[in-house]
Amino acid sequence: MFLMLRVTQIQNCLNNISIRKEKKAVMAIEKIQDYLKNHKFLVIALVVVSFLLLFNLGNRYFWLDEGASAQLGKNILKYGYPKAWDGKNMVTIMNGTEFDENFMWVYQPWLTLYAVAASFKFFGFSTFTARLPFAMEGIFSILFFYFLAKRVTRNENVTRLATIFMVCSVPFILWSRQCHWYAPVIMFSILILLTFLRFMEKPDVKNTVMFILSSAALFYTNFLYFPGIMLGISVYLLLNCDKKLFLRYSISCIIIILLTLPWVLYPLRVFTRTTHLMFPGFAHGAEKAFANLMIYFWKVNTFYFPFVSLAVIWLVCFFIWKNKRSLVKDQLKESSPNIQLICLVILFNFLIVLPFYPYPWALARWFMTSIPLYMILTAIVLSIIMSYQRVLGVAVAGLLLFTNIFHVAPYYAVDLLNIRPSLIDTFMKAPTSSSTFSHPNLYGYIKYENQVRSYFFDFITEIFSDYGGRTEAVIKYLQEHGKPDDKILVQTLEAEPIMFYTNMMVTNRLKPEDTETPMSDVFRISGTNAQRFHKLTYVPYNDIDWIITGRFSFLNMEIWAEYKEDDFEKIFIDAPDIFFESNPDIDCGHHFRTVKDAPGFYIYRRKS
Repeated sequence: MFLMLRVTQIQNCLNNISIRKEKKAVMAIEKIQDYLKNHKFLVIALVVVSFLLLFNLGNRYFWLDEGASAQLGKNILKYGYPKAWDGKNMVTIMNGTEFDENFMWVYQPWLTLYAVAASFKFFGFSTFTARLPFAMEGIFSILFFYFLAKRVTRNENVTRLATIFMVCSVPFILWSRQCHWYAPVIMFSILILLTFLRFMEKPDVKNTVMFILSSAALFYTNFLYFPGIMLGISVYLLLNCDKKLFLRYSISCIIIILLTLPWVLYPLRVFTRTTHLMFPGFAHGAEKAFANLMIYFWKVNTFYFPFVSLAVIWLVCFFIWKNKRSLVKDQLKESSPNIQLICLVILFNFLIVLPFYPYPWALARWFMTSIPLYMILTAIVLSIIMSYQRVLGVAVAGLLLFTNIFHVAPYYAVDLLNIRPSLIDTFMKAPTSSSTFSHPNLYGYIKYENQVRSYFFDFITEIFSDYGGRTEAVIKYLQEHGKPDDKILVQTLEAEPIMFYTNMMVTNRLKPEDTETPMSDVFRISGTNAQRFHKLTYVPYNDIDWIITGRFSFLNMEIWAEYKEDDFEKIFIDAPDIFFESNPDIDCGHHFRTVKDAPGFYIYRRKS
């Protein structure tokens, strides 16, 4: 009897626990439903950006940078850390300067490489799985961006407008669809500013820890973007906060320095020792530095934030609708401190970027952390224009979203006014003037390249079409006709993608004296690393099974001194022979569609 009573009590107790759990689950579901109802716009924005980032994500084959990241991700699963040499292939994009004597990768921090490895571990090896972590980080970027814009503007309508611009930002979408560090750099930069504003409002342990972790995460993603944001934040604090808050911030910075010290003490030190960076922006005097600054200035205006056209429209509104000036003033007053923070971060991002100009392709990716801030400023300026004249503001917003007419308007103005470009090229530069294969001067850009287009609709066309590129054609031919132990001499920038997809041995046979490459004005080969690289990957002429070449071959041209026509079969590949076909930078010739007007090319296979 007693035993039955105890059993009944236990059953009742379990039933009560089950009922409480069900109630908690119901309450949690109701809470989520209420949150979603109150944030319908954010949910829609996340759904839209998820589609834009994930749809047809694996269609294009990797290019150079992606191939290196993917191959290093493979090697992490094999060795536990990003090792450049796997016993068959060497991952290197600068002839052996990116690793130490144990082949440990020191060219960039490892956070993104471990993200690739984790994706491979759980989902297998493919183009899609390599890019998946970064697309997901792009989605989280929009989530964090919404709350950042809300804190900066303190206006729901402006926040929504900024979020729409960020979701539809083609550079942001393209970068987030790459197996490289672009998406996490943007995500962590947004997170740093969001956690910092929360820290300013309430400097408790939770907000302090989040700020420290997001700052360290950005450093371990790509340390080049770290100084600009931190300097902007520090100057803002010096101008706006009390001593007690600045002391808390200083302690946080000390902790961040301690967290980043391991990379500074060894990998970064090794990389700077084996790689000799040059800074033409400063080394060639103030005139060159100013010219570089103007190029970046016009890159921003032409591809990201058309401040020239927006400033003109704002001034026109200011003088026409004088009676609404006080309304605009009140609108700006509430968010002006946070706008100051944004402007300081943009300024220091520019000042940090300028020394790194010497790359042959001085791309806008070097200030990508400013892109979200440009979107917020765009929304703020548009809200001001709408305050003056709503119909005008809506029209400008629509044109900004779906065309680049305001971005390129200054160049059309120069052309229409018949102003000689040579008279103004000190202050007005071609936005592609640092990009290979583009017209390097203002006149050439205005005459041949400047055009009104819709990058957003170009991108929609891209994801709904099948891209047929040179790298894909080469890899598919090798997979169909090659053997696992074949040795491939690659004279183009396709070595890493080829080794990832085919698992064959890939070499470019570079030797320590082969320093005349497109990067020779930026990086000098480390004698020790280059000697080891040459020893491990050099393949004698008689052992080469394939030669991959093309219009833009530039590596190890001495092979043609040994080449005998009877030794190799010449194979025509009917695919566009272009340079950097999956490059995500729209300021350096990203191709939204398969290129139809480029010639095919030949590869060479050793005869049996």
